[in-house]
Parts: sequence; structure tokens; C-alpha cells
Amino acid sequence: MAGSKAHEDRWTRGDYTRDELLDALLAEGMAGEVAHDRMNVFGKVQRMVLGDPDVTFGLSGMTRYEAGEVMALIDRSIKFEPGHGWEGPTIVDPETILESLEAMGDRLALAAERGEEVLITTGHPV
Repeated sequence: MAGSKAHEDRWTRGDYTRDELLDALLAEGMAGEVAHDRMNVFGKVQRMVLGDPDVTFGLSGMTRYEAGEVMALIDRSIKFEPGHGWEGPTIVDPETILESLEAMGDRLALAAERGEEVLITTGHPV
């Protein structure tokens, strides 16, 4: 597959409108009604702050955080829609995700400018 046209196009930079990006977040399930309810997310966060190696991405020191602190950070980054409980459908705001991604892009640009080391992880490698 290396060298195939589809593989090469996957990483070609494109110019997209804000509306196109918001639509893509909704279409791909990163925003709107998402697959993981808050209880699922909280369970993973609890495992992380307890040092479970399956969810710490190989990092040490995660036990210095409390689950509530991490959930507050997640909530600021994706803005779980208020009024939805811990179980059942969870609604995530696409505008907040896009703003968080823009802020991350700005921070990565600054890191590149400064020659800083960067670690990027994901809980969804596929």
C-alpha cells in the first residue's frame, strides 16, 4: 500500500472551511452523540490515575492527578453537553472540540519554533 495514490492523498494538506471541519467532526463521531458515555470515560480516567499500564500510554506519574481533575480537563476540552447523565447517550460540542484542536495546533507550532520535544498520544490508535 505504501506509495499508493490513496495513501499519499491521506496526508495531503487541504484547506477547509470551519463549517466543513465541524461537519467532519460530527460525521466521524467525534462530536454530537458519541459512542462512549461519561461513565465509560470516567472508568478509563480512574484506571489511568491509579496507574493502570493499559491506559497510561507508558507514562509514569499519572497517580498525582485525581479523576475529578482529569474529567474537568476533558470537559473543558470537549464540553460534554450539560443535562445528560453519566450513562446513556453523551453529546459532545463540535465547536469546543474545534477550538481545542486550534489551541493545540497553536501550541504545537510554538513547540516546533522553540525546538521542544513533544509527546502525542491517543486512546484510539486506529
